[in-house]
Amino acid sequence: MRTALISDIHANLEALETALANIRTRGIDTIFCLGDIINYGANPNECLSLTRRVSKAIIRGNHESALVSDKVAATFNPYARRAILWTRDQLDAEDRRILSSLPLIHIEKEWMMVHGTLEAPEEFEYLYDPADALRNFPYMSAPVCFYGHTHVPMLFSQKGRRALHLTAGKYPLEREDRYLINVGSIGQPRDHDPRLAYLVYDADEFSVELVRLNYDFKTTAAKIREAGLPIFLADRLGYGQ
Repeated sequence: MRTALISDIHANLEALETALANIRTRGIDTIFCLGDIINYGANPNECLSLTRRVSKAIIRGNHESALVSDKVAATFNPYARRAILWTRDQLDAEDRRILSSLPLIHIEKEWMMVHGTLEAPEEFEYLYDPADALRNFPYMSAPVCFYGHTHVPMLFSQKGRRALHLTAGKYPLEREDRYLINVGSIGQPRDHDPRLAYLVYDADEFSVELVRLNYDFKTTAAKIREAGLPIFLADRLGYGQ
């Protein structure tokens, strides 16, 4: 069984379509989404419709929560706050209701997923370093937990005490170990690599593969500018930061 984990799409239709086209060529069995489908980009409706159509399950990110929660929106920087107000106007009431009521955690037989942290999923804290990982391992109910939110692909192992920044390629896992793995971002990479990122989990091999792909970010950036969204959100796409 091979599973694609996608996250942090952020209304970037060009990146999402490129990722899904690549997934189709790989014979992937299922797709799961770790949240933040919307905000920043100019195509929230299209990305929402497409993601809901292809995903077996979707969990809620902080940007979905911010659609109905001013408390969550207040934690955003000025660019993100301005963008979430624009995004609220683009989505109808039913879509806002569906997105804001998505679960915070999803559990499969051998793995689980959360957007931020298992320690406090409703707070959308960031899991960046080994100290963060150590606080979250005790909350795992499966050998592997995939997460998003930071937009930086990472792997933390409990027994092996490894902390890796993932670059494109395959990584074997040890069955006696436990892992926290960040799947990267489809629409807003922030590891100084502007290429989109998603993860493939192979349950039979017990391995993960980080996939990086070029996409037409110039079109995405032009749409952001044309929509009147903050120019910064367009300009940073080409730098992966």
